[in-house]
Amino acid sequence: MRHYLMLFLVFPMSDVSLSLQVPCIVNLEEGIEYQKITWYKVSVESGTLIGLVRKDIRTNTTQLYKFANHSYQIGNDLSLLHVPEHSQGECEMYRCSVWPPVGHRILKSDYSLPQGCNADEMTKISSQLQGTHEVKSTHVPRALTAGVLVLAILNITALVCICKQRRTYKSVPLSVSI
Repeated sequence: MRHYLMLFLVFPMSDVSLSLQVPCIVNLEEGIEYQKITWYKVSVESGTLIGLVRKDIRTNTTQLYKFANHSYQIGNDLSLLHVPEHSQGECEMYRCSVWPPVGHRILKSDYSLPQGCNADEMTKISSQLQGTHEVKSTHVPRALTAGVLVLAILNITALVCICKQRRTYKSVPLSVSI
């Protein structure tokens, strides 16, 4: 008869309901299939954006950014989940960006923790960052124009090459005798 020793390891699991959740408050347009959402932490000192997590909404895949020091997740309602606790005196700002298909505006929302902390400083940072991640509409027509120009040049070059390769034949009168 063999004796078996069963060993149970118990690991404390952090309760998801106790972790902080940051909402992404944007007005999603009906009928638009949004592609991805990105969450950033805004540096209070410099106003720079630090990427935390990105989710491809179409494939439901989540990817942490290289410098994210926590295992963030994005909820079905686009909120940032598992935000670590911060010290009470510290004010933190988070930004979500929801990416639509080409031709639509990128939606952004800022949220500060704790709610409303140091509103003057956060408003200043938010105004500095305004437009940081918007796709400028002037870039799209320029790129499109450049692409069309390159295609036109290639087509003309191909046409010239084809014409040079064609042989020209002289018309020779035929004398037909019956």
